[in-house]
Amino acid sequence: MDHRFLVPFLVFLHAVLLPATAAEELPPPELSVFPSHPQYYEGEKVELSCTAKINKTVGGYRFFDPSGSMVHEEVTGGFWSGLLAITVQKEKAGTYSCEYWRKDGGKEVRSKRSNETTLRVEEAPKKPSLTLNHTLLQYRWGDYVSLVCSAPPEVKKIKEFQYIGDKQTIQTQESMDNTYVYNLSITRENDLGNFRCAYIQLLSGRKIRSEKSDSVFIDPAGTSWGRILATGGIFFTVNGLIFLITHCYFLPKVSKRNDF
Repeated sequence: MDHRFLVPFLVFLHAVLLPATAAEELPPPELSVFPSHPQYYEGEKVELSCTAKINKTVGGYRFFDPSGSMVHEEVTGGFWSGLLAITVQKEKAGTYSCEYWRKDGGKEVRSKRSNETTLRVEEAPKKPSLTLNHTLLQYRWGDYVSLVCSAPPEVKKIKEFQYIGDKQTIQTQESMDNTYVYNLSITRENDLGNFRCAYIQLLSGRKIRSEKSDSVFIDPAGTSWGRILATGGIFFTVNGLIFLITHCYFLPKVSKRNDF
């Protein structure tokens, strides 16, 4: 082989292969969780933050669940971190990781995987029962109903109760008992529809909400249409009586005037 061509050939290989090799050397990002606790309860909200440790523009971040599947990708186009919000559930327990990527020479270059963060999940406190006192088939404006929320008798350290409606959430004061009665006066549309309740318990030094109760339904049908029909019925009844009296009073006089 002619050695005159060997040196230029090696220089060419060095120029082509070295950038590709360097582009693959992206260090792993750092994965953190906020708030950080040894264990979480179902229903709590956490946020995973993935941060690249390079002084270069990052194209985006990818998050991976305990099965290794990508569950979220966030395109950033800058230097900030990628975020993944999670409402904790039993099926979401396990180890998470992340990576970032950036464009180099028009190609996507992926970083190494981050450190692993594990979410340990406990079941939420057992759901309470919710009943209605002063139950009616239909409710009208001005009616009231008592929402009775009862936690299981073995539950301790209840801080408060919540009532969750279709259009509003009602927060009660601190309760010293396992049962709370909220007297709801029906004065607006928000007071109608489905309602559920839950209690807030102090566990591991923080407030944890129980599972929600089964729903009860405050029937709005009688509130709108019933009131319209009742008001309309009175209107037509009064006007009907006026017409009848007028008709009976004037009809004989008209008949006599036209009697030839």
